[in-house]
Amino acid sequence: VLQDDLNLKNTTTVNWSMHTRAAVSIEGSKATLTDQNQTLHAVILSPAGASFTADEPPEPKSEQMNKFTGIKALKVNLAGVKGEQTLCIAFSVGEAPPAHEVKPIATWVEKK
Repeated sequence: VLQDDLNLKNTTTVNWSMHTRAAVSIEGSKATLTDQNQTLHAVILSPAGASFTADEPPEPKSEQMNKFTGIKALKVNLAGVKGEQTLCIAFSVGEAPPAHEVKPIATWVEKK
């Protein structure tokens, strides 16, 4: 599980991305990354209604970047968000991730 809990003072756009050489297949809030005979499943658990996109990475073209052919960016863009926001994505190799309850990171570990 990858989770970010945010408290945004002003309305903004939140962008999350992950670079990969794998083939990317997207169905809304679900993405499947396949590389040779390995499969990684990703599911957006929060916020409701968020979806994945895939694109070329945003780095500027340079001589060094020419070595990075075939790289895609798996993205989540949350436009016009403000206040408390939680971006939570579950990952699993081989099969869909098991159910996961989204709760604030601050509650993950009991205070002593």
